[in-house]
Amino acid sequence: MSDRSIGSQESVKRQECFRRLFLHEWRRRRITNKEMARRLGRSLSLINKIKACNAAVTPVIHNQLVAVLEIDIDVASFAIDILGKPELYFDPGFRQFVRWIVDVASNYDNAGEECATFMALASEVGSAPGAPSIFQKLLGDIQSPVATAS
Repeated sequence: MSDRSIGSQESVKRQECFRRLFLHEWRRRRITNKEMARRLGRSLSLINKIKACNAAVTPVIHNQLVAVLEIDIDVASFAIDILGKPELYFDPGFRQFVRWIVDVASNYDNAGEECATFMALASEVGSAPGAPSIFQKLLGDIQSPVATAS
């Protein structure tokens, strides 16, 4: 059984973080419950319960909310899964940083120079819980294809 199995403490915490992110974005966009029900193809009753935190957000509804609210899943996952702070999703500087990480990770041709910058930044971010180890892992993932390609 994985540590993200339904009902595990980590899974419940992750679901709650995503729920907070969804509700904040939902309110920020001023989408009415009726409009959200229409967009998701769900009953107004269910949407009211989800917004009031009286109904679970199933994986299907989770994916629909990501699409309807146009959530950047890379930024959301980094904020929630790695740092456990969904409020970081709304920080423009954090969003730009995560987009940069994703760009570096997906652009192996220029990874060497970017990796040095990345590690310098990672060493400065030591105050965030778990951040240095995840930076090291990401750097390893970036360097692995570069090393095997040479």
